Amino acid sequence: MIHNPKHYLCNRYCAKSTLVSLRSAIDDSWLVDEPKIGSDKSVSPQKVIDFDLSSVDSPQIQENKELSQAAIDTEAPVNNCEILNETSEVKRRRYSSPYSFYGAIDIGASDLACLEEGKWLNDVIVDFYMEHLLATYMTNRRAERIFCLSSLASPAVQRFDRRTSGCGSVLLDAYKAFEPFTKRIDLFSKDFVLFPLSLSYHWILVIICYPSWLLLQGATSRLYPDRKCCILIFDSFGASTRSSSTAQRLRGLLEEEWKAKKVPLGHPPLEFKSTTIPLRNMKVPLQMNCSDCGLFVLHYAETFLKHLFSDDKFSLSKFCVADLTDWFPLADIERKRSDIKNMVLKLPIV
Repeated sequence: MIHNPKHYLCNRYCAKSTLVSLRSAIDDSWLVDEPKIGSDKSVSPQKVIDFDLSSVDSPQIQENKELSQAAIDTEAPVNNCEILNETSEVKRRRYSSPYSFYGAIDIGASDLACLEEGKWLNDVIVDFYMEHLLATYMTNRRAERIFCLSSLASPAVQRFDRRTSGCGSVLLDAYKAFEPFTKRIDLFSKDFVLFPLSLSYHWILVIICYPSWLLLQGATSRLYPDRKCCILIFDSFGASTRSSSTAQRLRGLLEEEWKAKKVPLGHPPLEFKSTTIPLRNMKVPLQMNCSDCGLFVLHYAETFLKHLFSDDKFSLSKFCVADLTDWFPLADIERKRSDIKNMVLKLPIV
């Protein structure tokens, strides 16, 4: 499991251009370069950066430079035997996208091993595929209003507990662990924030809908009643009591984010409660084993984005109460491990 996000970042992400660890980027830039600016009652319908790789001297990278995002999207099968070297060790591969907020992602043999049948997906594979989904839809004008939060922010959610509100330093420390992942992004400018959240040994998908509309008050918001901020949880084990505590923690982090980013700009303080940001547990296809939760999270996200971008009249209120148990065939999940593995094996070698 992830214990220290900053420690994990150095193994996963490479900062722009220099390809150094993102841990350095956090220490030297994200946290220092900007001056300081100044019980759940939700109703649920379900019971319950342009990267320049030319500076890298590896001839293999230069040789594979043509394997861009377009190559990933092709359906041509990959000859795995040609990808492996003489010792049958999988070569490390790198995914980068000009739309990525966090940097390039390096994928190694241990990460690919997570795609074997019966294995749990790790954060590297999950974040890679989420970044790929975002890049796929960035040509759509509405995509600028969507953000994918890194799964490495999961420990901050686990640590944040409003029941410790008597100890402000505890809440502040928990928010400080979350802050690096949103330091250069305004969550309240987005319509949808997708977050693959790791809860110990289980993945769920969280979608925070219309946080941008929290800025609108009075008559303006009443003109668009369908655009109400809420939290959607997609859980392949079905709705559970942990959904309420998870939503409560997310509201708390959003409230701290509002205090840090919006109040200093003159916006009034807001109360982030279950009545203002309700929780919706979505009725979705469920997993039939103990290892496919990560695959379901990725397919929930992919199917949601397809639905969102194919429907110009997307209605959140209708979507929230829809029965999505037949949203997609389970055969899609059965193919996803091999599909993702083929995508990874087409990436440039580091």
